[in-house]
Amino acid sequence: MGYLLDSFLSLFTLRWIQSPSFVPLPPTINRTFIKTPSGDIELLVSAPSLEPGSPASVRNPPVLFVHGGFGHASVWLPWMTYLHHKQYSGTTYAVSIRGHGASWTPGFWRMYALTTKDTLATDVVAAIEEIERREAGKRVVLVGHSSGGGLSQLILSKGLAKAQGLALVAAIPNFGSRGVYWNWFKLDPWFMIRSLFHLQHPRSPLSSDTLVHNAFFSQAFPQDKVREFSRQMPAYESMAWPIGMMKRFTDVPSILANIQGWGTSPSRVMVMAAEGDKLVSVKLMMDTACEYREGVEGLSIRKKIEHVELPQTESRISENVKQDVKSGVTTVVVKGAGHHVQNDVQADEAAEALKRFLDQL
Repeated sequence: MGYLLDSFLSLFTLRWIQSPSFVPLPPTINRTFIKTPSGDIELLVSAPSLEPGSPASVRNPPVLFVHGGFGHASVWLPWMTYLHHKQYSGTTYAVSIRGHGASWTPGFWRMYALTTKDTLATDVVAAIEEIERREAGKRVVLVGHSSGGGLSQLILSKGLAKAQGLALVAAIPNFGSRGVYWNWFKLDPWFMIRSLFHLQHPRSPLSSDTLVHNAFFSQAFPQDKVREFSRQMPAYESMAWPIGMMKRFTDVPSILANIQGWGTSPSRVMVMAAEGDKLVSVKLMMDTACEYREGVEGLSIRKKIEHVELPQTESRISENVKQDVKSGVTTVVVKGAGHHVQNDVQADEAAEALKRFLDQL
């Protein structure tokens, strides 16, 4: 009965118009905008805290964080702040694709039906090009969450950009998202019925704080923070984006070929799974890692990349974070975390795993 009442009441919270949202920023992070033919795209920037006179040559690669569905650049604030305070020596960036955060917003029907994954990828490519301009041509490390991980893979698969590394955080698998949505239907048995009641509004599965909490976070995540997170989410979303990722939509060898620096570090790809993720399960993420490892091995045998195989290493970064490095791919499992691992109570521990991956590039 609680779900039925929730569904009825949440109907009145759905919105068909929205404006750019300006989330307050900590003092170490600045907001700027990228001019594109379609409109302005939000880019958050966190410059490293370096000793005066530190040479540019010792700096780590720049990082571009890419959010997923119903996200925005500011979902990465915990990790950007962590890296800054831990003195990561590269600049970190986070982009809001159109219709998200403070970026320009298409109207409801244009966003809902006409904004495809390829359209959204152009916003990420614009951010990559802006960062390369700022960083004197340095390639970024792409860090993508959920459907943003799907966009990151798509961009590299199509050769729209090159990168120094790729981190997939609870990301849509390269082989498609049908398993993700099957998990969501099992989690929320009223998913389809509520969606019909809500006139197919894209926010329907996340139309209440309870639904957001169940889908995105561990039960340990505080309810007041769930409410704050929900208020910052976009009012609506592209449906062409997830539909375009239902089936296999990328080619792993092409992705790996567009990652530079093989042979100079043990790993160029990281796959992070959240143990409590009810949508992108650990199994889906480990299956993704397996395909990437097979891709690295295949390209290495054919001399397409210069990967040097090292013995498999396993380590525990913290009480809740386990890491495994094999065949050029790092896997990380974060115990207890939900889908939004970068915002959940284990955010700092997960950020430390990312930092270690970045430091070895």
